[in-house]
Amino acid sequence: MLVAIPNKFSMKKLIKFFSISIFIVCTFPCFQTCSDDSIPKRYHEDEIIIDSTLSAETLKFKNDSLNHLAQQKRNLELEQVRKQWTENAYELGFSGFRKLAIEDFKDWTLFPTLCFTFFILLSILVLFFALKECLTKVYIFSLLNLGLLICSMLILLAKYGIVIMNNIRYGYYILLCNILILIILSKKEINKNSH
Repeated sequence: MLVAIPNKFSMKKLIKFFSISIFIVCTFPCFQTCSDDSIPKRYHEDEIIIDSTLSAETLKFKNDSLNHLAQQKRNLELEQVRKQWTENAYELGFSGFRKLAIEDFKDWTLFPTLCFTFFILLSILVLFFALKECLTKVYIFSLLNLGLLICSMLILLAKYGIVIMNNIRYGYYILLCNILILIILSKKEINKNSH
């Protein structure tokens, strides 16, 4: 005997969940604005222990340990600089508008910022229409958001080349997945309601 299990999570609830989660995912690191190659490297002189009372094996072990600690310190410094230059979607969307002038539109780097600004503004509309259960509008605005996310990276790719892909962080990919899920769920629900 088959028993129908009630669906605890309806599509509409999932759409609401993913439309809210956009705002959480926007806090994740999306893009490193400075490549690793342009991060200034500090020169650390290698320290060497010289002690005639110690055996060669002990000296090698101590020097290797010292070099390992120095390398760990360099890696930690590099990671701190990376974090300092990595921005989330909110920072990307609203960082360039303190003193916006007409001349700024000649700079290519402004356009990805504009894409993220409009992405955030459209995400507010996606949430609003998801809560009102206007799924056609959720679908349309999610498609626009997907286009804005892709455009932002295409602009940077056109400007800097393929090396820019190393600067994209996990938050960007999670945003893409979130938007794709919203598009799929809202389209499924629209199709289900139209039959």
